[in-house]
Amino acid sequence: MASNSEGIAGALLQAMASGKVVLSTLAGGIGEYLKDGYNGFAVPVGDQEGLTKKMEKMLSLSKEEYKKISEKAVKTAKEYSFEKTTEKWVKLINDLIDS
Repeated sequence: MASNSEGIAGALLQAMASGKVVLSTLAGGIGEYLKDGYNGFAVPVGDQEGLTKKMEKMLSLSKEEYKKISEKAVKTAKEYSFEKTTEKWVKLINDLIDS
């Protein structure tokens, strides 16, 4: 995803949830969950050369490297699931009510 502007980028999280190794610019809130080399690949917004280099790196990943990153991507995406998000909202509301 070579966006200049994003929110949380649901499509990127969906790709990660399905085990895809992703590449994106760090637009909007993407940097909150996408960690370069850990659960996918990331470059600053507008870094065309960086995108090219990361694409080349992705194409050269061994099956083991791909699997490790893929597993971390799935784990990360689960933290942004509907259920987890609902739990966080319920907790926030309860904390506000209690205070």
